[in-house]
Amino acid sequence: MAGMKRSGARREPVAGERSDPARTRSAWPVATRLALGGVALWSAALILGPVVRPDLDLVTSHPEDYARGPWGFLMRLGYAGIAVAAGAASYLARRFRVSSVLLAVFAVGALGIGIMPPTGGDGLADQVFPYLQYAPLAFFPAIARISWRVRRRPLPALAVLSWALFLPLVIGDPPGSGLLNRAADLALGAWIAAYAVTPSPDAASAL
Repeated sequence: MAGMKRSGARREPVAGERSDPARTRSAWPVATRLALGGVALWSAALILGPVVRPDLDLVTSHPEDYARGPWGFLMRLGYAGIAVAAGAASYLARRFRVSSVLLAVFAVGALGIGIMPPTGGDGLADQVFPYLQYAPLAFFPAIARISWRVRRRPLPALAVLSWALFLPLVIGDPPGSGLLNRAADLALGAWIAAYAVTPSPDAASAL
């Protein structure tokens, strides 16, 4: 009937109300939620590991050392968390094809360590997964390129910080290598979380 509005009519924006082009139908896309949840689990495991395992040297013990023995399941869950987070970041960064693949490689390495923690031997867990996760090509070129292209303030700083912390571990076994390793992992997790909430076409995409 004339004069009646259709119930499905498009709602006009209210004065003073701004629409955010970075938001999709869901304010927090599934991939973003997975990335944030995975980083939270990873960070918690890195922080709680030394608390529940005081028998390990805080300064020299690496995250994978906490994945074995008592409370090892906690660190394994952490590795699963960062694997999920890196996989979600890989999806969000799918426009950057090479970087997306490198983040996926990192995710596979982290998941492998979570399933089969290194034992100091010559098996798959010691010779493959750690290198997939911690090889510099597995994450720094990826996050550096994305940070340069997206150019959101915290991303380049976190990318450089993670590399600066990780570089001594690539060169050798510096004093305090365990602390450096955890700090680098926390910085990388912070980068993934920051990228997941970055209002860009990639970070705003929903699964």
